[in-house]
Amino acid sequence: MADALSLKPNHKAVATYYAALDAYTRQDVEHEGAVSSAFQNLLDQCGHKIGWTLIPQQSLAVKGGTIRPDGTLQDDYYMKRGFWEAKDTRDDLETEIQKKINKGYPLTNIIFEDTRHAHLYQNNEQVMVADLTDPRSLCDLLNAFFAWIEPAHKDFNKAIEEFKERVPDLACGLVEKIQEAHKSNQYFIEAFDHFLELCRRSLNPNLSVEAVDEMLVQHLLTERLIRTIFDAGDFRERNVVAREVEKVIAALTSESFSRHEFLQSLDRFYLAIESAAATITDFSEKQHFLNTVYERFFQGYSEAGKQLADLHLNYEALEPFDLEWIETEGVPLSYQVENKMKLNKDKTSLRVNDALTLAGIPAEVFDYRLGNRCALEWVIDQYRVKTDKRSGITSDPNRREDPACIVRLVGQVVRVSKETVEIISSLPKAYSAPAKKSRKKKHK
Repeated sequence: MADALSLKPNHKAVATYYAALDAYTRQDVEHEGAVSSAFQNLLDQCGHKIGWTLIPQQSLAVKGGTIRPDGTLQDDYYMKRGFWEAKDTRDDLETEIQKKINKGYPLTNIIFEDTRHAHLYQNNEQVMVADLTDPRSLCDLLNAFFAWIEPAHKDFNKAIEEFKERVPDLACGLVEKIQEAHKSNQYFIEAFDHFLELCRRSLNPNLSVEAVDEMLVQHLLTERLIRTIFDAGDFRERNVVAREVEKVIAALTSESFSRHEFLQSLDRFYLAIESAAATITDFSEKQHFLNTVYERFFQGYSEAGKQLADLHLNYEALEPFDLEWIETEGVPLSYQVENKMKLNKDKTSLRVNDALTLAGIPAEVFDYRLGNRCALEWVIDQYRVKTDKRSGITSDPNRREDPACIVRLVGQVVRVSKETVEIISSLPKAYSAPAKKSRKKKHK
């Protein structure tokens, strides 16, 4: 983790700040739009020293609407660490602060300033009023601002550092258990061979046993985070690759070890990370958060295995591929699958229902196959309305609470299929094993 900020009056950033204000004063410039740039640059320079990035005018959803603080500072994990709001020197600062509070501006860690004075709020309380004309008071303000850590983030920072150190040992321990299962667990051997064949058809005919072993390791260590951070309790069931991986892991844990007991020792790490992720409300920022955590955890372990798992275990968190929506004139728009979706003859478009067709499906999508059919065809077959002839029970995949879920899933599958095919040609050599080499099953 980056060192805490220790700003002093003689530091260059402070001198630059006051020099910028002096230049504006000589030009008789006093309006907020100009003079606030000096404080923005100072925040930006200080933030870079500890790994925070200042984002001007970033929209933030709050209860009752949307706000846009003059500056939002967030760290490498996309977690928001502080805010800044500038006001005009002609305004009454305390009155303006109250207006912003009424609009829902977060008081977790925020500076309100008008070039002359600054009010620092932390944990919903005013903790400091600084005289910005005094360099020492300015430094005290910024040191306090950049030193603040939200309670949920304190445990997270510690968990990240400890977990990153433990991952190589944990992963190697799992690899040993998997290697032993390859020799003695017949149930695992059969399940693994089936999954390996599926992966070779879908990804690379020369995919190595070792690469798939790594995929299992990383799924075991991160599946809970994907499920909890994105509130996807049915992740294992809805994600076709995750479901197949789970079958292999079920076979592994049937004889080799207890998954529950192994993961129980990691509870405090998971809880710390999940608590920190709960402070992030934007879906795309949660994606960035998880990807960054994932990369930090597996530094120095296996880049090849990371790429495989990262691409396929997390596809439901992807933004859908930008397909063209063609609406049927005179028919009310609906996202619901009425019977079964259908591809056109050249497979460039998919009819969802009488009202909607999705066009612009790339040809590469059909090169990514799960067994004897491509992933998109699997979705078409699974997500259809059908009635069991014997029982008369109708299975309907549509969700009333999320009408567009199937249309969104189609876009996600199209994207992951296309990107998989594009990446295959550049996969590291570590993914490949001799094509003619086969594994021998051990029979009891």
